[in-house]
Amino acid sequence: MALLYLIRHGQASFGEKNYDLLSDTGIEQSRALGDFFLQSDIKFDSVYSGSMERQIDTAKYSLKEKGLFDGDININEGLNEYDHMALLNIAIPYFKENFSDFPEDLSKLASDRKKFQFFFSIMVEKWIEGVFSDSGLLSYEEYSKQVISSLENIIINENSKKKVALFTSGGVISVVCGYALGLSPFQAVQIGWGINNCSISSFMSGQNKEGNMKLNLKVFNSIAHLEIKNKKEFITYR
Repeated sequence: MALLYLIRHGQASFGEKNYDLLSDTGIEQSRALGDFFLQSDIKFDSVYSGSMERQIDTAKYSLKEKGLFDGDININEGLNEYDHMALLNIAIPYFKENFSDFPEDLSKLASDRKKFQFFFSIMVEKWIEGVFSDSGLLSYEEYSKQVISSLENIIINENSKKKVALFTSGGVISVVCGYALGLSPFQAVQIGWGINNCSISSFMSGQNKEGNMKLNLKVFNSIAHLEIKNKKEFITYR
């Protein structure tokens, strides 16, 4: 059995030209996570990250900078977030047809976090329903299968009795929670909206009677390492 720590990346640069960069807050969140691992004497046998800059840099600031891991960070694209900008661009005709207040200029949407979240949540629900199935983009079902397949391969590669850190994104964590708890896609996505930046969710891996991957949720969306810093700006979702 492997103990998997799924860690959501620190706050990205919402509304900036390159969203994938960690914001200053995201960097400090990552360092706070590293302090927690250091003080708790939590050490990892292996570390994985998606290929996104914000995921890799969260691993570097929390582990490498603190001297907690001197091995290679294994890059696995199966831990990447779905391409929300590509999905948003595909969804634009739907929004323009159904919402009179949808902005022509997407930069205005990026500057309003509440409005962005409103349209983002509708977009993902429509994605799950298959409204954008003719777009050529991965369906939600295909994306979920890709995530679970990647996780299975990581577990097989790591064998048993290992502590593994996986730096990833909210979409991946919600898919994994859905798999572990037997949730519908809509329920899994609803869980995803509440996942904090730089939070920890942990799972114990094993096999069921059929020999398929079994995951037992141990901890979900823990941000005690951020709350203890007593900085309101550390508690973020996007």
